[in-house]
Parts: sequence; C-alpha cells; structure tokens
Amino acid sequence: MALNPDFGVPSTGAHNQTTTADNTTVKTVSLATNTRAIYVGVTSKKVYMTFDGSTPSSTNGLGIVPDALPMYISVGSPTIKWISSDVAGSTVNVLCLV
Repeated sequence: MALNPDFGVPSTGAHNQTTTADNTTVKTVSLATNTRAIYVGVTSKKVYMTFDGSTPSSTNGLGIVPDALPMYISVGSPTIKWISSDVAGSTVNVLCLV
C-alpha cells in the first residue's frame, strides 16, 4: 500500500487505535491537526462509521468489514464516529494523512 505523494504523515498524532467491548458504545476518533485523508482498518468485527458527526448505526454510516485492505477516505470533517456491529466489540485503526 503506497501513500499518495500529495499527502504526508503528520509528525504527531498520525496513528489512532480505538477499541470497544460492546455494540452500544459510540467511539469518536481523534484526528491529527489538518488531516485531509485517512486510511481505516478494522481488525475484529464489522463497524459502522460516520464522518458528519451523526451517530452511527446499522442504518446510518459506512459499514467497514474486518481484515480487508485499509480503506482510503478523504475527510472534510474532523469528527469521525464509529460503533461495533457485534456485542463482543471491535477495534479500529486510523492513519491520518495531511
């Protein structure tokens, strides 16, 4: 996976990992200052992710499956939220690009 040459990895706050142990807790991802795009990977159960500050659910948000190639997403909002689809919870990894 090569990085887009128009982007760089910030010197601080580039990597973010959040975990939840249930399917009721909404997590907010903290992005590095001036983040323009992200790579997102899920390492456990499917999650639903929103990029507009709204609450994610099975009927609202982008479904991201575990163990797939990381997704490249341009972001315009600094507010990213996610929730697990499984009662056992999930883990989300984010790499910020500036």
